[in-house]
Amino acid sequence: MKKYLLFLVLPLVAVDQFTKFLVLTHMEPGQSIPVFSFLQLTYVTNTGVAFSLFRSFSGANTFFALVTALVLALIAGFAIKNQDSLSPLMRSAFSLVIAGAVGNLIDRFVHGHVIDFIDIFAGTWHWPVFNIADSCISIGATLLLLSELWGRCFSLCITSCWK
Repeated sequence: MKKYLLFLVLPLVAVDQFTKFLVLTHMEPGQSIPVFSFLQLTYVTNTGVAFSLFRSFSGANTFFALVTALVLALIAGFAIKNQDSLSPLMRSAFSLVIAGAVGNLIDRFVHGHVIDFIDIFAGTWHWPVFNIADSCISIGATLLLLSELWGRCFSLCITSCWK
C-alpha cells in the first residue's frame, strides 16, 4: 500500500541525480551553457538552503543535512501513516517534497554541497540557480499549500451553503 511513494519518488530522485551527474562530468564549476534566451545551465555549488541562503554559515552543509534528514523523516512518516486519508493530489505533493529532499540530501552526503545548474534570467536579472530537486520541493510545497487552501475554501463554502 505504501508503493505510491516509490512510484513517484524513485524516478524523480533518479532524474535529479542523473542531471547532476551530467553537470559534474560535462561542466566546470562556474561554467554556463546557453540553452534559450532566458535559460542557461550554470554549474554552481551550494552549502546553504534554498536560493543559497546561509551558505556562508560555518558548518552549513552538515547542519542542513541533519535538518533535512529530520524533516524528511517527519514528512515521510506523516505521509506514509496518513496515506489512506490523503487525496491523490496530497500524496503526489508529499512525494514531490520527499523526492526533492532525498535528492539534495544525497548531494550533501556525497559531495559536501548541493549541485545547482538551472539558471533562469531576464536581461541582467537572474533567479537563484537551482536544480531538479529544488523544483520538486517547490512544486510539492505549492501543491500542499493550494490543496490546504482549496480544501478549507471548499469546506467553508459547503458549510455556509447548508446553514
